[in-house]
Amino acid sequence: MESSEIDQILAGPDYFTCLRLTTRLPKSVCIQRQTQRWAVTPISLPVYLCQDCAQGAEIARGKGVIVPKKKPPVICAADDCEQIAKVRGLCPNCYSKWSAGHLPEMGPYIRVRRPKEEIRPL
Repeated sequence: MESSEIDQILAGPDYFTCLRLTTRLPKSVCIQRQTQRWAVTPISLPVYLCQDCAQGAEIARGKGVIVPKKKPPVICAADDCEQIAKVRGLCPNCYSKWSAGHLPEMGPYIRVRRPKEEIRPL
């Protein structure tokens, strides 16, 4: 393939200049990166660069594709804590305090265990 043929393909209507990645991309690749956010391969650019991209959302909207919205992170339920919650609505630091009995505002810590018959071997 000659360079003039490559230039014609890249200048075609199916390609656009991505402002975030500063390159020419096929619109189909942009839409794929917008809708399949978890697919990251070692040689590709990280998909998180494409999350919440206004230009990509506009391209997807033009093709009639619905881009899923990114959910906001859940904040820790403990008083005066702004960390991201992991387990039972608490961040790891507050969870360890709660399990040790040092967060009375969260109520008593009750350990949850499944009966042995529910535990399946791997």
